[in-house]
Amino acid sequence: MLVYRDGKDSRLTDLGRDLRSEFAAIVDREQRIRAISLNRVRGRRETLTLGIVNTIAPALITGFVSHALRQMPMLELVL
Repeated sequence: MLVYRDGKDSRLTDLGRDLRSEFAAIVDREQRIRAISLNRVRGRRETLTLGIVNTIAPALITGFVSHALRQMPMLELVL
C-alpha cells in the first residue's frame, strides 16, 4: 500500500515515501537527459568536469580525453 486513506485523511505510507524519492530521482535524471540532448541538437557545448588526483598516471587520462573529444567534438572538458 502506497497511500493511507481514512476518510479525509490521506497520506503516503513509509513505502510510498521511499518510492516517491526514487521516482523523483528518475524524473531529475530524465530532465538532465532531455537537456543534454537538446544542447546536442542545438549545437551547444556540453561541459564535463573531472577532478584528478595526483596519484593517477597522466597517460591514462590523456587517452580518455583524446577519445572523448573525438567522439564528442562539442564537449568542453574542465580538469
